Order: sequence, then C-alpha cells, then structure tokens
Amino acid sequence: MAPGRMAGPHDRFFRYVFNAPARAESLLRHNLPVQRSAEVE
Repeated sequence: MAPGRMAGPHDRFFRYVFNAPARAESLLRHNLPVQRSAEVE
C-alpha cells in the first residue's frame, strides 16, 4: 500500500471525523458522558 493511503473504511471514517476539529468536537460531545465532556474542556 502506498504511503498516505487509507487501509479501509474505518480509517477513512476516522480521518473524516478527526480531520475537522468542529466535527470531532460535535461527535465527542454527543457520545461522551456529560461528566467526561466537561473534563475535556
């Protein structure tokens, strides 16, 4: 596999989500318990 290529759908999803900070923040806020979300801030 060439360097920089995604290996599979999970890798592409991870890159899609965490490549944009606002998208990652939204995903984490929605899925983390309230206490954990508050600790991250």
